[in-house]
Amino acid sequence: MSPVHVDILIVGGGPVGATLALALQKTQQSVMVVEAVEDFSTLPGFDQRTIAISQSSQQMLEAVGVWSELPNTPIQHIHVSQKGFFGTSTIHAESYDVPALGYTVRAGNLGWAIEREIAACPNIDWRAPARVVAIEHQANYEQVTVESTNGKIEVHANLVVAADGKDSSVRSMLNLKTKKKDYNQVALVAKAIHEKPHEQVAYERFSDEGPMAFLPLEGRESAMVWTMTPDKADAMKALSDAEFIKRFQQRFGFRLGRLLSVKDRASYPLELVQVPEPVQARCILIGNAAHSLHPVSGQGLNLGLRDVAELVELLSAQGSLVEQTVLEAFMQKRHKDHQRVVVFTDGLIELFGAPMTLIGHMRGVGLIAFDAIPALKRVFAKFTMGLWGRLPKLTRGILPNGKV
Repeated sequence: MSPVHVDILIVGGGPVGATLALALQKTQQSVMVVEAVEDFSTLPGFDQRTIAISQSSQQMLEAVGVWSELPNTPIQHIHVSQKGFFGTSTIHAESYDVPALGYTVRAGNLGWAIEREIAACPNIDWRAPARVVAIEHQANYEQVTVESTNGKIEVHANLVVAADGKDSSVRSMLNLKTKKKDYNQVALVAKAIHEKPHEQVAYERFSDEGPMAFLPLEGRESAMVWTMTPDKADAMKALSDAEFIKRFQQRFGFRLGRLLSVKDRASYPLELVQVPEPVQARCILIGNAAHSLHPVSGQGLNLGLRDVAELVELLSAQGSLVEQTVLEAFMQKRHKDHQRVVVFTDGLIELFGAPMTLIGHMRGVGLIAFDAIPALKRVFAKFTMGLWGRLPKLTRGILPNGKV
C-alpha cells in the first residue's frame, strides 16, 4: 500500500491534540490525528474531573468553535487561605476589566463539545482507535507506522506533534530525556452540593493534609480537589459520605455552609514531568507529553493550550514545509512560560506544604502583604489568566487566517 502523505500528524486526540487539529484545519495544511481510544467519553482527558480554563484558553476554544456549546461557570473571585493561621487574599475579575478570571468546565462536557466540532470538520483525518508503533527520521519527513484494527499504514509527515499525555508513547520511542519528580501525592476529586451559593468564588486553601480547591459549578454544586498522600486518599475514599464530609469541613471550614452531599470520589497520582528538549528531528512534544504539572493552581491544560497557540502561529507563518529553525523557535518561545509555571506551582507545594508553625505565620504575613499590594496582585492575576507577556494570536481569539 502506498504511503499516506500529510503535513501534520498529531498523536493524541485529547484536549490539547484536538484543539491543535481544529486550529490547523483553518489553514491549508493537511492534518491527521491518531488516537488510541475510539470513544471520546472514555479518553483520559475527558473524564469526570473539573477543569479550570484560563481567560486566554477560553478565547482559544471560542476561536476554534468549541466554546459556544460548552457549559461553563465563570470564576469572578478567587479566595486564598490556610488552615490554622491568619492571613487571606482575594482577587476579583472586576479589578482587571475582564469578564471572568477563568471558567470551570466538566472534562466530559469539553470532550463532547470537541467531538461535535471535530465531526463538523471533514478535512481532519481522524484515525481511532489507532496508535503509532514506529517512527523513523528521514531526510525530508518523518516515516510513521500507524496500526489500527484495519492493519498498518505508513504515513509520511512533515511534522509529528505528540500530544499523547504524560505517559507519551512517542516520547518513549524517541528516547527523549525526561525529568520526573514524584510528589508522593494524589489528587482526590469529588463533586459536592453545599448549603450556600458559591457566588462564582473559587477557593484555594492550604491545610495540614495538603492543598484544597473548591471550584464553582452550576447551581449550588462545586468541584473539590484535595491533594494528599496516596494512603490517606485511599482511607478517605473508603469513608462513608457523612464521615468524608466531616473530615473535609474540618479543614475547609463553612464558607459555603454545610456540605449536603458528595459524589464521584476518585483519585489521580501526581508528579512533575519535564522534557528539557521536547524536539527531535521533525517531532515535537506539547502539553502533558512535554510537561505534566501539579494541579495546585490549575495551570496544566492551560499551559498545554498555550503550546498549541504558539505552534499554530509559527506553522501558519511557515507553511507546510517545516524546518528545524521553526521547531527551535518554538522551544525558545515556550521555554520561559514553561519554567515560570513549573517554578510557580512547585514553589507553592514547597511553601504551603511545610507544616512548621513559624513558617505558617510567615505565610500568613505573605498573604496579607500580597493582598495589600495591587501591582503584585495584578501580575499574579495576569499570570493565572494566561495573559502575561507576549501573547500568540490564538490566545487572543484570532484564528490563523486572521479571523476572530
